[in-house]
Amino acid sequence: MATDTGFRNAACPEYEALLEDYLNGDLDGSAARTAAEHWKNCGGCREALEQAYGELETRVLVRTAALTRVNKALQREIDERQRAQEALRSTMEQLVQAGKMGALGQMATGVAHELNQPLSVIKTASNFFMRKLRRNEPIDGEVLRTMSEEIDSHVDRATRIINHMREFGRKSAVFPE
Repeated sequence: MATDTGFRNAACPEYEALLEDYLNGDLDGSAARTAAEHWKNCGGCREALEQAYGELETRVLVRTAALTRVNKALQREIDERQRAQEALRSTMEQLVQAGKMGALGQMATGVAHELNQPLSVIKTASNFFMRKLRRNEPIDGEVLRTMSEEIDSHVDRATRIINHMREFGRKSAVFPE
C-alpha cells in the first residue's frame, strides 16, 4: 500500500520504502531503530526529513491560524446566542408581568363594579334617612323595614365579594385532600 507523503528524496532509494513502512506502522522496534539510524546518517535523507519537518511546521502554523479564526468566530456566535437568549428571557418576563398587570386591572374593575351596586343602595338609603331627619319627617315603619332589609342584604353581598377576594388571594393546595 503506497502512502503519498508529498516528500520525495531522489538521492536515497531506501528513503521512500522506509518512510512508507514507517507511516504504515510496519516497522517493529529494531527496524524502526535501523530506519532512524539510516535517516540520521544518510545526508540525502536528513535533508529530505529537515525539508519535510519545515513544511510540516508551516502547515501546522497555517492550520493553527485557521482553527484560531474559526474558534473566535464560534465564540462570537456563542456569545451572540447567549445575549439573544437573555433578551428573550427578559422579554418573556416583561410579557408575563404585563399579563399580570392586565389581569389585575380587569379584576379591580370587576370588583369595583360588583361593590358599587351595594354601596349605591346603602348611599341611597342613607340619603333618604338623612333627608327625612333634616326635615323632621316621620319614616313609615314599612319603608324603614324594607330599606333596612335592603341595606342588610347589600352589606352581606359586599361582604361575600370581599371574602371571595380574600380566599382567592390565599395559597391553596394544588390537589385537594
